[in-house]
Amino acid sequence: KPLPSLVYEEVAKVSRTMHIVDYEKCVKAGEFISSTIRYSYKTFLPRDGHYVWFRAQNNSVSSETHDWFGNVLCSFDLLEFLRGNQNVNLFYIDCAYFGYSSASRILLTTKIQEPNAKKIDLSSLKYGDPLMFDGEKLLFLSLDVGRTRKWFGTHNTQIVVDANTIDLRNLFEICEKTVVNHSKANKMDRNQCFVQHQCLLYNSRGKVCPSAYTVKDTRDYSNGILNMNNS
Repeated sequence: KPLPSLVYEEVAKVSRTMHIVDYEKCVKAGEFISSTIRYSYKTFLPRDGHYVWFRAQNNSVSSETHDWFGNVLCSFDLLEFLRGNQNVNLFYIDCAYFGYSSASRILLTTKIQEPNAKKIDLSSLKYGDPLMFDGEKLLFLSLDVGRTRKWFGTHNTQIVVDANTIDLRNLFEICEKTVVNHSKANKMDRNQCFVQHQCLLYNSRGKVCPSAYTVKDTRDYSNGILNMNNS
């Protein structure tokens, strides 16, 4: 169990970052493209479900900060979304550990029940939960410390959108789109191995990232055709 002194930060946005080719596919489709569950996700979500993954972020990250998820960040205000969609529910699914980091998964769905999951709402979010609501703003857990201090690492609060019940077209439309830095992808260490945490989709699987771009590179590539309202 975690120590009482957990670290929280204000949720400035809930975001999803994609490589430019995947963002192009969303633009052509006019909506977010969902995916099924991989074993590496370490989640209790049903394998036959379709989801779109987001993460809670604060205001400290700039577009020039390297983003190991890709080139284009799509974000929306979760609190505003929940207040504007009273039929949407939150379910706490699980918490997975990955070496020196951990991740809590919260499902966003219009379902009223989810097997083996705890339903949560704004009034129930409190200290100790991956999300906390203080009456005015949402906060997310960003640091987790093991009770024996043998485990210590960053914590990601992930918002998983149920593609079967949430309108992905509307969600894509309301998202703010921002070009971010992904230029550190494909960097090699002295052993000619990809440096860790530079590109999740490609380098982490031993593959070369096709879009290791700076913000300017991505803007030049897009050439104004990718419908970014904040690039």
